[in-house]
Amino acid sequence: MKNIEQLLKKYSKPYVPGEKWSKEYDKMIHQNMNLQDNITLLHQLNQELPNTLQLNKCDLRIAENLAKTFHGNLKLLHKTAKKEVIYLVFLFYLKKMENPLLQIEDYSIFKKYGLTTQIYSLIISRAFRYYMEHVPVAMETTTDYDHEKLIRNGDI
Repeated sequence: MKNIEQLLKKYSKPYVPGEKWSKEYDKMIHQNMNLQDNITLLHQLNQELPNTLQLNKCDLRIAENLAKTFHGNLKLLHKTAKKEVIYLVFLFYLKKMENPLLQIEDYSIFKKYGLTTQIYSLIISRAFRYYMEHVPVAMETTTDYDHEKLIRNGDI
C-alpha cells in the first residue's frame, strides 16, 4: 500500500525527475527563443537605420553581444523604455564611436521610437556602470618598465 502512495505522489507532479522535457529545459528553450527574437529585432532595426548609420558585420556582432549581456536585464538600463529603444541606443553608440559628431536629433527614426539624448545618455551610463560592477578589471604585472623611474619622472 505504501508503494502505491509513493508512486501516486511521484507521478502526480507535473514534472517527473529524469524526464527529458523538464521545466528547466522548457525555460532554457524559451529563453533561447526570446534571445534569437531579440537578435532578429536588432538586425531589423539596423536595416531601418539610414545607410550612413548602418553597422558593419563586426560592429553588429558587438551589438549582438550587448543584447546577449542584457537579455534578461533590460530593465536595469531603463525601466520604461521599450527594447527597441535600448537596441537603438546600442546601435547608435557603436556608430557614434566611429563618428563623434553624430546627433540623435538629426535622424527621424529616433523620434519615431521616442529616443532622446537624455534617454541615450542614461542608458549608456547605466550600461557602463553594469560593466564596471560585473567585469573585473585587473592590473597586469609586467617587467617591461622600471616603475621607480616612471614614478620619479611623473609619468604615472
